[in-house]
Amino acid sequence: KIPREEMDEKMIERVFEQLAKVDLSEGAVFLNGDYGLNMLVDWMKMKFGVQLDIQDLRQRESKDIADELTKAAEEAYRKKEFQYPVLAGITRFGQRTSETSYEINAAAITSWARERFSSNINESDLSSDSLNELTGKLEALSKDNGRASEEAVDEGMAQIRELFGDAEPATSAKYAAGSEAALDSFREWMNTKLNHQIDADKLAEMDEKQVMRRVMQAIDDRYHPEMRRMERQVLLQIVDASWKDHLLAMDHLRSAISLKGYAQMDPKVEYKREGMRMYGDMWFSIGERMTDLIFRMEGLDTDFIASTMPETVARHDAAPSALSSAASAQQEADLAAADRAGAEPKGRIDPIRNSGQKVGRNDPCPCGSGKKYKSCHGRD
Repeated sequence: KIPREEMDEKMIERVFEQLAKVDLSEGAVFLNGDYGLNMLVDWMKMKFGVQLDIQDLRQRESKDIADELTKAAEEAYRKKEFQYPVLAGITRFGQRTSETSYEINAAAITSWARERFSSNINESDLSSDSLNELTGKLEALSKDNGRASEEAVDEGMAQIRELFGDAEPATSAKYAAGSEAALDSFREWMNTKLNHQIDADKLAEMDEKQVMRRVMQAIDDRYHPEMRRMERQVLLQIVDASWKDHLLAMDHLRSAISLKGYAQMDPKVEYKREGMRMYGDMWFSIGERMTDLIFRMEGLDTDFIASTMPETVARHDAAPSALSSAASAQQEADLAAADRAGAEPKGRIDPIRNSGQKVGRNDPCPCGSGKKYKSCHGRD
């Protein structure tokens, strides 16, 4: 018989032998002191396409790291702002002819670039042997346009400060400005600089925040129309789909929440608490999906990208020709002559009339059954 102490020692030895055979090399990464920073750097690269230096982040405090990440994400977004119009333009005015070639309508894209970026570029300036070179030239114009938008923002804030001065935040523009001349000057600046017209009466009733929101909207429409339209359409689709999924999840929750009573919990309270948690998760997922699409805009559908370009050419239907006008005049003359003669005009359609005898509901049925019409053939 083996003593208990000896048996315990042998069992412990076998346990250590089995543990020594387990390969834990895959978990070594979790023991690395820079594991958190490595995960953060990988997430920034995957989420925003930003490559950070881990050596630089290692010496920083957590608040400084957060500020650095925010600044890098904002810079990546500004880069997307001047890249997306070019992507939309090339998608709209080009088509892929094969796997290795892409055909561009040079005249159309030159006209668009000249108007879109307020440049004097001509078709020869955009002539290029490769799509990458053309994209680079257009992105340079778009980048200059982005700098102009930043200047417009600074100028707009200066105009708003001049209009409202030291007035209280809720003060209307007509009281803060002090004169109609100041309001007219601001409206003229918006029309000249941003190509945006605003009604004088509406401007007079706006406070500082409302005017600022209107100016920023006008700047976006002037300098970033494609990007903003894409964002609005994508956000609308994501919110619509997420809200439908949330309502379905709430229905499932309502059908199962009664089980909380077995755990001595109030089902109504738990339903509200769980519903609020799911509602918050929904909005968080909307933000995640939105940023994923914005920073991976190259993967969007080409038809969708082309549809985000604002239409700059108005549609004018052709005026009636002289021949059609003369025919209309002749037709009207024929109708007038026919009316005077008491005859039906040529081409007029005679309405359908019931010339037979009308049968009342309580009259005998014409079929001869002896029943009232309402009880016989009038039942249909």
